[in-house]
Amino acid sequence: MKDQVTTLSETIPQLSLSMAADKEWSLASASNGWFDVDSIEGALIRGKFFAYQDEIDVSGWGNQGLSFFPMQAGVQEGYVFNYLIDDELRVIDVISDCPLDVGAFVLNNVAAFPNITVPALYEKAGTGRTFAPLGWENVLYGNDRLMQHNNNLQGLLVLPVSSNDFGSMNPTATDKLYLTRILSCGTSYTAQTGGLAYIPPTRFIIKGMLKEESALSYIFRLKDSFKTTQTDVGYNGL
Repeated sequence: MKDQVTTLSETIPQLSLSMAADKEWSLASASNGWFDVDSIEGALIRGKFFAYQDEIDVSGWGNQGLSFFPMQAGVQEGYVFNYLIDDELRVIDVISDCPLDVGAFVLNNVAAFPNITVPALYEKAGTGRTFAPLGWENVLYGNDRLMQHNNNLQGLLVLPVSSNDFGSMNPTATDKLYLTRILSCGTSYTAQTGGLAYIPPTRFIIKGMLKEESALSYIFRLKDSFKTTQTDVGYNGL
């Protein structure tokens, strides 16, 4: 299997949101595994955020001592986005080699007005424990899109008005890849007193090469992957 090109993919489900007359977004009855980020950080977050997370198990590579060298990555939407006419929707997709703390990520990188950076190096800290920092090197691929209504389209269809790719595409020896989609609902709507939003099912794709490295290189890469996936190893508050 040495130097073999492989393509990994995983599809996350659709999401339906509803906005009541009080202009508060909420999950539809069938959330399909999506969750409200406000339930994690509560009043600390300004705005309304929803997220979905999944994993791709690649532990079989580790059993053979192989490292994964990413080459290409992206997302494919199953249909179109529906959203409010007088508001904006931000869609952030991330493929990482360590678990992403969505609450901390949103709080530090998405909701931290006016200094928003995606991604940024931050430390996931909790009461009595220290987590490994997440930075560019841990994000293999990411995309940040701003979606808005196009007046030339009928209905509530929205299209990207800006799109920014980010991530290191660094090789990894992790045993799992972690997929995250974050939705940031805007707060600029004025005329709308109720409405619906539809987020289509999306396929995350990452293509890369499996390589057998020297024993020393693999050990160091394995060490880095291990440190980023553990909550009680290394860093000592750095």
